[in-house]
Amino acid sequence: MPAKTLLALTLLSSTAALAAAAAAPLPANFATQVSALSETDQISFTVRLRDSLALKPADVPKSLTADRAAQGAFVHSTLTKHAEKTQRGVKDILKAAGDKVSFVKSYAVANVIVVDATRDVLEAVRAHPDVAEVKSNAAFKVIDKPAAVVKENGFAAAATAPQWNLAQVHAPEVWAKGFTGGNLTYGHADTGVQWDHPEIKSAYLGTKANRKVDHNYAWFDGVRRAIAASNPYCQPMGVAPCDDNGHGSHTASTAVGRNVGVAPGARLMACRNMDNGEGRPETYLNCMEFFLAPTDVAGNNPDPSRRPHAIGNSWGCPAEEQCDASTFDDALANLRAAGIFMSVSAGNDAETSGCNSVDAPPATSAIVTSVAAVDRSRGVDISAPGVAVRAAWRGTGYNTIDGTSMASPHIGGAVMLISHACPKLQHDVANISSLLYQTATPLFTTRSNGCSGDTRKNTPNSVYGYGQVNVLAAINKCTAAAARA
Repeated sequence: MPAKTLLALTLLSSTAALAAAAAAPLPANFATQVSALSETDQISFTVRLRDSLALKPADVPKSLTADRAAQGAFVHSTLTKHAEKTQRGVKDILKAAGDKVSFVKSYAVANVIVVDATRDVLEAVRAHPDVAEVKSNAAFKVIDKPAAVVKENGFAAAATAPQWNLAQVHAPEVWAKGFTGGNLTYGHADTGVQWDHPEIKSAYLGTKANRKVDHNYAWFDGVRRAIAASNPYCQPMGVAPCDDNGHGSHTASTAVGRNVGVAPGARLMACRNMDNGEGRPETYLNCMEFFLAPTDVAGNNPDPSRRPHAIGNSWGCPAEEQCDASTFDDALANLRAAGIFMSVSAGNDAETSGCNSVDAPPATSAIVTSVAAVDRSRGVDISAPGVAVRAAWRGTGYNTIDGTSMASPHIGGAVMLISHACPKLQHDVANISSLLYQTATPLFTTRSNGCSGDTRKNTPNSVYGYGQVNVLAAINKCTAAAARA
């Protein structure tokens, strides 16, 4: 290593020792991992800058809010410039460290840098006055493969008898009014997507009118380096969509599938944020960054005007995997400021966690809409069908499965229908959320499942939130308001 680099690291280590008292402590589990490292071992960690930027919708000039493209460009430009300015000090440390650093990735959607480096570099970074905290970027298992897959090749829901879950949210009545999603874009972050599945192919943005396929700005592989020990289906940095599990294709098609989706006229943009069921903060941030300003498949040439109108997430990052309630808050706030609605699965732990079953980000954030499947979670905003939901699966078949993962895309699909019917709401997340809550069909708790003072008669309540989504009532309300305006 050059003498200059060694001197820089020596000075930085001295600075780290002097500033240790001012640095935020490492999470306990992560501190144990760091202390066990040898001199040459490297560990992956996230660095959150003290001068973080979490924009609010009010931070976007009113002159831009009526123009969705201008709104997105402003948010993306503001965040990018802020990250470039505030990350310089940390990047200087990393540059000086030479081969003690093997990986660096910076983000604008949240003022975060992901680093793989040795312990002394981590401590030098942690002690820098611009750094708020350092946390683990360890991989963690998010989902397992369901045991049974129902192969129903050729299945199609008849127009006169849509699946029960679609009828329950009143989607068919909305389609009858001519609102099916209007070619607006739904963003989907999950295990990937089987883009050429019969339910998905015509919805997928990469499928062009001339029958050619272009995956740029329609797909991004958030797994840029391998996490799982093996993955026989998808390799990192894939230039074409793939789904290594089936979960992603199921949830995507529940939102926008051509026969089984809530919004069959919307388009699909997809990002893979898990590697054979394993994710890490890095992969989730990769997808959030992509949705803020979609890129080509290599991650270049960002264009915020192509960002989706809504994003569906059916995953969580629990505390035992070293995520806390604030891990994604800045990113979620900035996506909302860009006018992107986000629905998030609340989790399936109601039976074991009592009144505190929603305990993992991003569902814990007040910035997103947390979605329950009936009797599957408590402490939510709104509910949707989530039991025995049939949708697409990896390959060409279908699968019928349960969980809040299945509920969340009903809300995302509902937002696409609302955005089609009421264009002025397309970038107004607060009013779309309010509309969904005001028009939900109330569901009441019982004595056995009431929490936090819930009774049989109050809404919102901790079990169902404001109730089950009723997209017909929401659209009737917003179109009536538009007619009066």
